[in-house]
Amino acid sequence: MQSIHLNALCAMTTIALACSSSGGGGSSPQGSDAGGSVADGVSGVTGANDSGATSGDDSGSSTTAVLCSSGCSAADRQAGGASDAGAVDAADNTTPFLGTWPGNFNMNENCPTSLPTTSSRADTLVITAGRADAGGGVISVLTENGCIIDYTVDGSAATSLPNQFCLETRDGSVTEGLAVISRTLTLGGGELNEIGSVTVTSNGVPCSDTEQGTYAQ
Repeated sequence: MQSIHLNALCAMTTIALACSSSGGGGSSPQGSDAGGSVADGVSGVTGANDSGATSGDDSGSSTTAVLCSSGCSAADRQAGGASDAGAVDAADNTTPFLGTWPGNFNMNENCPTSLPTTSSRADTLVITAGRADAGGGVISVLTENGCIIDYTVDGSAATSLPNQFCLETRDGSVTEGLAVISRTLTLGGGELNEIGSVTVTSNGVPCSDTEQGTYAQ
């Protein structure tokens, strides 16, 4: 008889424990779901009553960097693929180039129909931030002849983007086509130095020009 009573007591205790563990929608009163399932981790992140997940016990169930939209460290944003630190740095690198730069410009011109010539003149470059669709680290340079050339900045040097062409006016009346082969602007010692190579086409005749300029604000 005593054995029967003990068996009944064990059965009742087992049922009570099972009910206790299955009730309450799976939440833990003291947040003790350490190492819980993926479902536990998700419910903890989304605000359900799973304090074990929010206190870090379910650390393997969620990735903080993926969910970060503000208030996160640079490491968090980078881990989640949302870091914009590079773009900010690139934009900051353009600042020393911006403004109006008066100076002098020298050009050596080689045309198939005439002897090589060398000329020099006063010149001014007006440099602004690049177009929004050009991305970070790009500047736009307006020359006195009316050309706008885009450059990408890397440290103290800016290099012209490829495949750029414009129509420029010289001496107030002559329109020429200018195709940029290469142009580089370099900052140093308070000066902006330019070297470049272009093809200038006037009256159907293409001429190869090399350029050099020195500017200061």
